Amino acid sequence: MTYNQVRFIKKLLALVLVCFGGLVSFQLYQGIDQRQSSLDTSLPVPDEPDDPLARRIELTRLDSEGNRAFVLRAAESVGRSEESQTFRDVEIEFEAGKEGIPLVITADTCEYDTTTSAAHLEGNVIIRDEKSLRIETSILDYRQGPDIVWTNEPVRFFREGLEGESGSLEYEVPAAKFYLRDGVKVRLAKDGGPPVDIESKSATIRRNARRVQFVDDVVVHQDTRRLQCNDLQLFLSEGEEGIERIEAYENVDLVMVTHPPESATETDPSEDDSFRSTESRNHARAFDEPGTKRIIAKKLEVVLRDDGETPER
Repeated sequence: MTYNQVRFIKKLLALVLVCFGGLVSFQLYQGIDQRQSSLDTSLPVPDEPDDPLARRIELTRLDSEGNRAFVLRAAESVGRSEESQTFRDVEIEFEAGKEGIPLVITADTCEYDTTTSAAHLEGNVIIRDEKSLRIETSILDYRQGPDIVWTNEPVRFFREGLEGESGSLEYEVPAAKFYLRDGVKVRLAKDGGPPVDIESKSATIRRNARRVQFVDDVVVHQDTRRLQCNDLQLFLSEGEEGIERIEAYENVDLVMVTHPPESATETDPSEDDSFRSTESRNHARAFDEPGTKRIIAKKLEVVLRDDGETPER
């Protein structure tokens, strides 16, 4: 063989080896890829870990008659013992009374007794209802039999046209009734009119009745009027935006300052009194005259006009 022939054969062998190596590499890669695809298909994909912040816990408790007493919802459980469990970001919903008026309480934390269903709530405690009621406090407790929610800490409360504060609070769930104690201050404000400021030692608010009762050392201020008594009941209008009637009992002392009418042609509210006695008509006209008026009595009833400010009778 000549030198050129040998050189040609070497190049040919090298080319064959390169092609064979490429073919082997391709087959190996394809086999590995198919195996990986098979593994990816056959092995289950692990689930993402649950987010504890999104976890929802719900507990429902029934009353002695088998009706739903309340529902407790929480973001997560942050502690547990043999007798109690602690939850974070809590919401408790009650359905109070025969009417089933919903009431919702929220708080940062809640320690729940798994045996007695009692609950102790702390941190940004807020009570709301389906209307505009909002009560704020720092600590709140609940117990069953009878169902009562209470706090001995100061509370602030708000409702459309009403705001106030008291030293403590108790709420009877079946009766849907709030008891404000240890000093109560309330302001009722209506657009365009002077506010009504009320102070007393205690007060009662019934959620299923348009009535608010203030008891012991009651003092009411509105513009040029001042009323003192031991028991005051306010009957709210149908929309609960104003006062339609006031009843005061025991040691009633009312002082009013009336001003001359802007026009002599103004309608006298005592004109339509054909069914009143002469004495009653004289008293009504006397209160229309300018000056300071005072009534001392055991009981006083005042019916207000639609504006919630001007006495009608």
